Amino acid sequence: MTNGEKLKIDLGLSNFQYVKIRRLISKTAAPIYQIFYNSRFPNRPLTVNFLNSNEFIPFVVKDDEKLYGTPFIDIERWLGEPKGKVFIATDIAGTYGRKNNYDFIYESKDKVQFRYFLGKSALNEFVTLPALRDKQANLTSDLTKQYKNIRKDLIGTANKNTKLTDTVLEEDNVTFKFTVESTPDGSTKKKVNPLTFEISDNPSEKYSIWLKFLNVTDWLGAFDEKETITQKDIKDMIDICNIQIWDNNPSFHWMGANWGLSQIDASIFPTSIEPKLWGPKHGGAGNYMFSKHLSQVIDQMGFFRNQMASALTSVLRKEGLLPKYRRK
Repeated sequence: MTNGEKLKIDLGLSNFQYVKIRRLISKTAAPIYQIFYNSRFPNRPLTVNFLNSNEFIPFVVKDDEKLYGTPFIDIERWLGEPKGKVFIATDIAGTYGRKNNYDFIYESKDKVQFRYFLGKSALNEFVTLPALRDKQANLTSDLTKQYKNIRKDLIGTANKNTKLTDTVLEEDNVTFKFTVESTPDGSTKKKVNPLTFEISDNPSEKYSIWLKFLNVTDWLGAFDEKETITQKDIKDMIDICNIQIWDNNPSFHWMGANWGLSQIDASIFPTSIEPKLWGPKHGGAGNYMFSKHLSQVIDQMGFFRNQMASALTSVLRKEGLLPKYRRK
């Protein structure tokens, strides 16, 4: 039983087939999560489009600013630790539901209704590759989409301008490193140091995108010693693992995508620098998480996923974690 399944039972929602959860991007002391269910139609799927367009979805306001959320996932897939977190459960059954669920919710004692679990724990959960690939999550800002389209016209899509160049296993985590051709637009290319965030010249005119998957080797324990692990199993592991990201293109960090990812512990090199200048230009700080290069890579993840699974298999075999006879 996952922590998400336990949380569903603890919140009294075990009779609902479809329950969704997302984390709000905020700088509050305790992470805040929204949970949604439909008491009028408990067996009707809660699609992302339905949730994004439903008038009864409350939004949370802190200091007069709307808080944005991460992509929705099924609560059963939530792998976090509930201690030290705030959960706001909302019935979106419309006027058949409880109307007080649809008020504006503030971070104050007299307004918020939630179950608060005492304790401290690291987040280290929530963002997975399928969540990032969800087009309805819309993690690329409109401004970035404009330049992404220009890039596509000039140099094509990521399957043409990006290569998976290295796969590195460090302890339980694996990092897939991509080399990305810059957009040939005549501009002087720069890059960002991930440790200092300083900008320097980039004579190679190529960028590096890293996708770090956490606790990959832990999932090998889910298989029996005599069980054959197939390429499909490896791909499933990639989809299940939590992910962190880095892109050394200056726009990724300095325009705020890295800050948005940092708020949900999805940045390899997190930052506390909020994009107060660029945030509004991109539709609100924390409401976007991709540069145009990263967005292209995520778009083509169906293409790269096969390469990643093959590369990960080779690395695991080299480290003796996946013997030859267990590969099919």
